[in-house]
Amino acid sequence: MPTTHSRSLGQFFTPPGVVDFTLGALAWLDAASTATSRRLIDPACGEGAFVLRALEAGLVRPPNAYGLDTDPGLQEVWRAQGALSGARLEVADGLLADEVCDEPLLRESFDWVVGNPPYAGTGLKEASQQLLAAVADRYDLWRHRFGRDRLTWDNLRRVPIEILFIERFWQLCREGGHIAVILPEGVFSNSRWRFVRDWLLSVATVQAVVGLPRNTFRTGSTTAKTCLLLATRRPPVAGHRVRLAEVDSVGVGADQDRLPQLLAAWKEGRDHHPARHPGEDVDRW
Repeated sequence: MPTTHSRSLGQFFTPPGVVDFTLGALAWLDAASTATSRRLIDPACGEGAFVLRALEAGLVRPPNAYGLDTDPGLQEVWRAQGALSGARLEVADGLLADEVCDEPLLRESFDWVVGNPPYAGTGLKEASQQLLAAVADRYDLWRHRFGRDRLTWDNLRRVPIEILFIERFWQLCREGGHIAVILPEGVFSNSRWRFVRDWLLSVATVQAVVGLPRNTFRTGSTTAKTCLLLATRRPPVAGHRVRLAEVDSVGVGADQDRLPQLLAAWKEGRDHHPARHPGEDVDRW
């Protein structure tokens, strides 16, 4: 169970089955590249699940696996997992860090940018004006939410932290690289966040949006509805279609976990569930 501290940071750590599916989907999308040169980063890595699993699966090689997190308490977790011997993990602000493990953190330099950034925490609500100024200097997406005369510190404080992380993932990804990020469902459905969707569809090719069941993060004391976004950093071509799927069961045993079935269907060239009703846009697994 998460501590009060982790909840205030908006940390809800990702179950192994979701991690495996996400990395498997990235490998499927990026079949042309090799693990030898591939660079991966999770700018809000938490316990380091995505980074460590990518190393274990041979999808990336040390020292090309990077992770950042603001929580200093995670250092002991990383040590206990042996993470610090292979991955480059560091306590730092994933939104503002300029380097990781004494290396410059360059924009547009990673093949895969993957993770489950914080949400529903304090975000920027208690941020100082100095911190807000640093965020405002580096991020543009939040400005689309307000008119020119409403770009105030108080309004920036109201922007959910996950909205800023969407732009951060995009910033770090190279042209033609791939993004995988878990976000609250509201980002994809609420009218107030339409500007985020419009921006995303203009700068990236959205490959898929997979709805996860509410109990995905049950061990983290949240039933928030979330979705996994898979995208490629390049503008979409005319006629591109986004795969939409809704998974009703994950991480409950090989016979009931729908994520491996969904990935297998994609790999086989099946873009929809065989039992999908005519006229439906969303595959239900």
